[in-house]
Amino acid sequence: MTNTLLNSLTFKARCGQRHASVHTTQLTPSYNADNWQWDFKAFALFKGQLDWNIKHQSQNIALDIGTDMLSLGQHIHFDLLSNIRSLSAINPSLALVSGNLSAKGVLVDFTACEKGTNAGNIRFKDADALGFKVQQIDVAIQCVKPDSFELNYLSTDPQTQLKGKIVIDQQGHFKGSTTASSSNPQIAEKLANISSKKLSKDRYLLEVSGNINQL
Repeated sequence: MTNTLLNSLTFKARCGQRHASVHTTQLTPSYNADNWQWDFKAFALFKGQLDWNIKHQSQNIALDIGTDMLSLGQHIHFDLLSNIRSLSAINPSLALVSGNLSAKGVLVDFTACEKGTNAGNIRFKDADALGFKVQQIDVAIQCVKPDSFELNYLSTDPQTQLKGKIVIDQQGHFKGSTTASSSNPQIAEKLANISSKKLSKDRYLLEVSGNINQL
């Protein structure tokens, strides 16, 4: 996965300036953007790392990305801050979601993904998707076998409780299930309308499947 992602990116740097254009060749939908700004983080050299800070102001994206010098680019770590809706430039379906996103982790090659390996963590704050508002959702990403990742998530919210997991394979196919409940009657009614099954009073099961490339 890591090599596929990196090979799909084309960077064009402007001579004498720390600006670049990005174009993807293999991602669906494709992504193109000018005016990315970047800076090399010299202090990271003292930790044996090559790190860069990358920003795109109009898309409200800030990314720290780097690698250990001895890993020759095979182990790439990242730290991302963004507004979810601003990422709709990468995937239009994200325009339906609002909130803030922070993520930390590593880009793991599917073929080197050992079962139980932690690949990263994501936190959504003040998320709003299709009328469902949740103060905070924490996501832990783990390798479950050589060709798939498992995302386990849990909400921290006084009104809406979410807990579940999604498994995504190398081809982008995903399948997941979520238990959800809410003390808010309006949200509980929405959950009832979209749920696969009612488990108990105001507690529901939501199941999803598909391919992320078709979202």
